[in-house]
Amino acid sequence: MKQLVAYITAGYPDKNFTVDLALALGENGVDTLELGVPFSDPVADGPVIEAANHRALEAGFRFADLLDIS
Repeated sequence: MKQLVAYITAGYPDKNFTVDLALALGENGVDTLELGVPFSDPVADGPVIEAANHRALEAGFRFADLLDIS
């Protein structure tokens, strides 16, 4: 069976958007959601995810914020 998997960077552009997007994805057919945890050196993830990580961190995202999201 095929499944639709989505990936989003937690905290990008902010925590509230992350929660809203995760809920919307679930309501619209996403079977599995991977929440990426922003960190300072995500070069293996490619330029788009790397930029999202840096922007989330610059906006003040911290690992403890993930507990508010999940």
